[in-house]
Amino acid sequence: KILPDTKPLAFILYADKAKLLSFGRVKGYPVVARCANLPIVVQNGEGLGGGCVVGWLPIVKEDKKPSGKPAFVNFKNAVWHALFLKILACLAPLLKLGSAIKCWDDVIRVFYSIVLILSADYEEQAVMALIRGLMGKFPCPICLVPHDELSN
Repeated sequence: KILPDTKPLAFILYADKAKLLSFGRVKGYPVVARCANLPIVVQNGEGLGGGCVVGWLPIVKEDKKPSGKPAFVNFKNAVWHALFLKILACLAPLLKLGSAIKCWDDVIRVFYSIVLILSADYEEQAVMALIRGLMGKFPCPICLVPHDELSN
């Protein structure tokens, strides 16, 4: 519950694997934040209203030997979740304490940040929700039958 006279500052986070970049021998893709409080025409624009890269998620290089093995699949998921938690940890103080911001009308307002939408392509969503892979509790995204009951 937020205090009276405070406002939510909602963010849309998008992990965009389609915008893969290389840094020498390392590959990664950006996590982009957009302010959900702004009109959609501003959010989708360029410049101040557009998205801002707030972090990078690595592509874990796969060797043929460990690729597809349970330990390696779990390792890739653990890397993704650990790094995404680091990105979210930057927002944690703003979630608890709020942030006083001087607005365009020279009025200081207190905003509490929230992640309203976590958006990604299917592959990233499957990793986020653990619906695919060895640790997936509901491997089928359509029928949502629990893993233990798939043979029934």
